[in-house]
Amino acid sequence: MSIRTVSFRRLCLIISAGIALSVVGALPTIAQEQPAAAPSSPVADAGLPAAAQTGLVHTQDQARDNGAKGSEPSTTAQKEAVEKPDKSSKWTALSSIAALIASLAALIVTPLMARLNANKLAAISARAVDVSEKQAATSLRSVEVADKNAQAAADNVEVARTNAAAAARNVEIAATNSANLGIHAVARLRQEWINDLRELIADVHSLLGNYQDPPPGVKESAADRKAREAQQRLANTKVAKIKLLLNPTEVPSRNLLDAIRTLEKPGTLKQRMRRSKWLIIWGDIVLKEEWDRVRAELTGAARPILARRSFFAAALRGTRSR
Repeated sequence: MSIRTVSFRRLCLIISAGIALSVVGALPTIAQEQPAAAPSSPVADAGLPAAAQTGLVHTQDQARDNGAKGSEPSTTAQKEAVEKPDKSSKWTALSSIAALIASLAALIVTPLMARLNANKLAAISARAVDVSEKQAATSLRSVEVADKNAQAAADNVEVARTNAAAAARNVEIAATNSANLGIHAVARLRQEWINDLRELIADVHSLLGNYQDPPPGVKESAADRKAREAQQRLANTKVAKIKLLLNPTEVPSRNLLDAIRTLEKPGTLKQRMRRSKWLIIWGDIVLKEEWDRVRAELTGAARPILARRSFFAAALRGTRSR
């Protein structure tokens, strides 16, 4: 920061005013220091001869000397009176010069100090403004950081919500898969049950439908009797397995068991062949109903009620066949 000096014109005016004040203060001293003019001799003015004039001059000189000796105290007093104004005038001149110097110093130094103080205040204000700007910038950065943190927190919340939704969907999918696995496991077991029952019905139909009792009055050989007994034991085993697989509280299963018991009764080959049809009819009804149940569990479709309809259809066919 530069300090501007006093202008040249203003400085000239100040110097001129100081010189004028110094001259005014020094005039009384100059007037007192000028020598007094010598008085004219009355002898010369009288027009006397040279010798007379010489004597008169000598007489006047003696008289002056005598008068000077008598007037020494008055001369000393006059010198002291003259010296006093000289000293006062000198002090006046010095005071004027000192006042001029003080005025010059005041005129020059005061504006400079004022400018220095103003510059210092301006510098302090500028530093305060810089500090305020830095604090404002810091506050803005803090606000930006807080906004970024808030946005990051919101993003994290959104990610957490998305993850929670994905986890819920995964749980649902897992539950669905588990349910499907259970359904498929049950369906597989039901399918195995259907296959086993179908095979047992076919075996019972083959063993009991083609079974022939020995004709009355004909002696049966030991080998025939042994073979017939083995066939009977095998048929009993198959019938027992069928009974274990069926639910006797269900109408189709109960009717199938009735058909098996009817087929076990003694009779001719023709009678057995006619009875074996009911075994096939009710076996088909039971297997069809169980298959419909498996398909409904796998697909979610409604299971048709076929037992009663099949029962009437089978009864009708059996009546016609009789």
